[in-house]
Amino acid sequence: MVPVGQILGRMSILNDSPELANIYDISDEIGTEFGETIALLKAAEILDLIDTPRQEVRLTELRRRFLAADRVGRKAIFAEQVFKLRLFHIILALLNEFEEVEADRSIKDIGSALPYDYPDNTFQIMIA
Repeated sequence: MVPVGQILGRMSILNDSPELANIYDISDEIGTEFGETIALLKAAEILDLIDTPRQEVRLTELRRRFLAADRVGRKAIFAEQVFKLRLFHIILALLNEFEEVEADRSIKDIGSALPYDYPDNTFQIMIA
């Protein structure tokens, strides 16, 4: 999982540097390891802020609206995109069924939904 602040920070960099259209160039420019850059860009793509055909990075219309919005508008756009994610539907379904949900139960369900991620880290990022 990638912290939200990093995703949003990188979107600002891409906005300010339109010549950065290749994954390798972006990784070099922002000074992160290639794997970390891929994770960051994948998170932005899941949120529909960018498209990544092959090794290119294309900015979406949603990303343009996001960066043009004020703080309240950005929060609304971000929340809308996050609530489209399956993982949040799982957690929200649990919260609708039970008044309280143990952290261990949530972590177990996250692990079932995302077996290749670290459920403890994912849970902490969701809470944040």
